[in-house]
Amino acid sequence: MARELGETGSSFATFIVFVVVAAMLYLGRDIFVPLALATLFSFALVPPMMWLRRYIGRAAAAILLVALSFTVIVGFGTVVAGQFATLAEKLPTYQFNLKTKLHDLAQSAGSDGVVARAASMLMSLREEVEKTTEGATPAPAPVPKAAAPDEPEPELAPVPVVVRSAPMGPIQLIRSIAGPLLAPLAMTGLVALLVIFILLNREQLRDRFIRLAGARNLGRTTEAMDEAASRVSRYLLMQLVVNVTYGIPIGVGLYLIGVPNAVLWSGLAVVLRFIPYLGPWIAAAFPLVLAIAVAPGWDLFFWTAGLFVVVELITGNFIEPFLFRSSTGLSSIAIILAAVFWTWLWGFVGLLLAIPLTVCLVVVGRHVPRLAFLEILLGDTPVLTPAQRFYQRLLAADPDEATEQAEAALAEQPVGAFYDEVVIPALALGELDRARGALEPERMAVLTESASTVLENLEDQDFTPASPGEGEAASSIAAPDVLLRKAAVLCVAGGRELDRVAASFLADLLQRDGFAPRIVQLGRGMAMHDGIEAEVDVICLSFITASATPQARYIVRRLRRRRLGAKIVAGFWSQAQPAARDSDGGPLATTGADAVVTSLRQAVDEVKKALPAASVAPAARPAPNATSFDLVPVPAGGE
Repeated sequence: MARELGETGSSFATFIVFVVVAAMLYLGRDIFVPLALATLFSFALVPPMMWLRRYIGRAAAAILLVALSFTVIVGFGTVVAGQFATLAEKLPTYQFNLKTKLHDLAQSAGSDGVVARAASMLMSLREEVEKTTEGATPAPAPVPKAAAPDEPEPELAPVPVVVRSAPMGPIQLIRSIAGPLLAPLAMTGLVALLVIFILLNREQLRDRFIRLAGARNLGRTTEAMDEAASRVSRYLLMQLVVNVTYGIPIGVGLYLIGVPNAVLWSGLAVVLRFIPYLGPWIAAAFPLVLAIAVAPGWDLFFWTAGLFVVVELITGNFIEPFLFRSSTGLSSIAIILAAVFWTWLWGFVGLLLAIPLTVCLVVVGRHVPRLAFLEILLGDTPVLTPAQRFYQRLLAADPDEATEQAEAALAEQPVGAFYDEVVIPALALGELDRARGALEPERMAVLTESASTVLENLEDQDFTPASPGEGEAASSIAAPDVLLRKAAVLCVAGGRELDRVAASFLADLLQRDGFAPRIVQLGRGMAMHDGIEAEVDVICLSFITASATPQARYIVRRLRRRRLGAKIVAGFWSQAQPAARDSDGGPLATTGADAVVTSLRQAVDEVKKALPAASVAPAARPAPNATSFDLVPVPAGGE
């Protein structure tokens, strides 16, 4: 209880800190926005500065790079402004085409058009509602008039009021014109000075940040800073490459199909594509509107739309996945949420900075344990292991999705590897929940039934053979064409439900290797079943938990008394490390079994070692839907 209260208090404190930080960022946006822009520019300029300072020094390299960068930005803005001025001069010539198209649209929505019929229907409904409302509203009570004199009072005409502003003086005129321009110029100058300062004092700022973040763990802090810097720099570089490869075909295509000012729209496409998701749509809107105004028909509009669609599909499906394979580490939903949050916080500048800032948050969540929820919510790394996902689907009584997960994994790895690395760990999670009381008998029944359904779905499918060569002892096993398949193999499951499920997967793995195994399960009180005959060559004990050594020792002793002469293999499937085989006091010595294994593939290898010396042809796989093993019904085991 105290632990839960502590976790709740910690989560509440983290939420309060998040709200306070968001409020500070919003209220102090006039300070934080230039600082964030300068940090972003410094990330992009650090790699060329490290190369350039070898020849001209640190200060000269920083000033030169900043001057070149802002010269390029100002030059690009000048070109864009000139293109817009040229476009504004030509707009009157497009007036006739716009009027013609609007007239055509009006005719299409005439009295016989769909739009007109819909509007008429809405108007009639509105009139009916108004009539009903007027009929239901009671008439107002008559107001008694005051006793009026014999002659009515003359009505006074309203006096018009005219407000005239005083003429602006020279200073006010200059302020009204230059005021809107001063803020962007001041922002640009401040960002340029901050970038120069950051580049000149990069090492000192890094050391001070490390001291604030935690000098006791220099390794983790350094790794976090390096990862954030490399991710942001790589993102900016790759995004610039993608945008250029997107803008050049757009400009060339617009020029060839006849859209005016193709250079302008190409440059805007390069810049606007830094805005996630919305950038390409904004970049396409201007040329599409212009295509409507330029040509008398609609062909140019459709050619322009097709050009943007084709280039966007190629860029989004081929170029971006190739260049952005692991550049940001953000999930798709995280990019959308980041764009919404930072736009709400800082406006258009926040939209431009959304991805770099969120990348830094994900890196912080990866290296700061108390902020790990940031990486879970925003990162693209899987938050559940394959075994956890498989176990969750089994608990949710969804064997179909669990089967899909299994089929996807089996397309890339052998059956034995999937059973050992996904299925058995999932069953071990179920046994762990049962042991600590978190899994009720009803949920345990759902788990075992779902696992059995998954196994039935996989039985009739032919995947990559399980072995030879998968187990640890593969080198000592004969080749498949000389293996004997006449050995009688019996899988004895422990007293728990999941022991039987694990034995079923072991039997399936043995059958895929050509054997014909049978399964029996221990009854209450670990009672042995009469189905264990003297003809058995190998007996495989199946325990999902590694703490079943006393039970295994008891079963082995009972089997030895029957003098069956069979090889006994004890399997503890949730054992993390390979069990000792020959040391005193190890599982082999305490159980008395001939071999102790910790994976299904090891059990298959031990069965192969017990084969007779003669050789026969391998047995064929049974037909689909045939029974893969003979399940002997025995009452479920007790503790």
